[in-house]
Amino acid sequence: MSVAVGREGDDRMALRLAEAYRTLAEQGYACVISVHSSAEFSGSLDAARVAAAQVADEVGVETLDSGVASVGTGMLVERLASWRSQGADGPRALAAAHALSRSVRLLVVPTATARLSRRRTRHHHASSLGRTASTLRVRISGERALFLLSRAALTPLARATDLVELTSRLVHAMSAVAATEGALVYALLETGDARAVRAVEKPLDTNEFVSRCLGTAHADESVVETIGAGAVGVAFMPARVYTAPFSELALLGLDSAVQPNQGAEGS
Repeated sequence: MSVAVGREGDDRMALRLAEAYRTLAEQGYACVISVHSSAEFSGSLDAARVAAAQVADEVGVETLDSGVASVGTGMLVERLASWRSQGADGPRALAAAHALSRSVRLLVVPTATARLSRRRTRHHHASSLGRTASTLRVRISGERALFLLSRAALTPLARATDLVELTSRLVHAMSAVAATEGALVYALLETGDARAVRAVEKPLDTNEFVSRCLGTAHADESVVETIGAGAVGVAFMPARVYTAPFSELALLGLDSAVQPNQGAEGS
């Protein structure tokens, strides 16, 4: 099992991944599940597919797009590691991970000048001049945005200059999901700014929905490069899905009957 979230040249990344896959093959692994963050965060998925093709005669590699990124991808990796320790075979573990990926979401507030803040989203069709003007406005005002990353789709939910306002909206979005899908489990993403983390923790501590924190992940350099130092985020999913028996998730597989990820978008 491997996980990749960073950014580097595609050719270089493919070579590194192919080397990693060969090493795992030499260690006796017949099946490798290679987990990757959404293309909105990382270019590693395409590189992994190239690398998998290069080593096809040596080891079976299955690539998995988590649909999210960073700590959200980490939640899938943690579940896969747990299933492996329980003796799960590769094909069923992959099917279960696909089912799980349909329920995990990442809500993130990048810094105003971060790479993610400058990306065109699926709802953004402004002209080049309009995009330039928008970028200048954001930099001058310090306006930040709350984004939802789910099923490999990036959606802006709110904009404001006040971080507390955005983190309150973040928790409200989680509450909307909990209202329809039940108790949640979540993990925090921090980038070295304690104030930003507190701005999320406070409304989470006083929320009216049932939730459990799995921990806090410290973003690595590649994630900070994308969302900026001072960004904050929360990855979450329904607790009933996170704790579902492996056999149940494996049966759901690619045709998962888990409720669609729509709640946070409508918040």
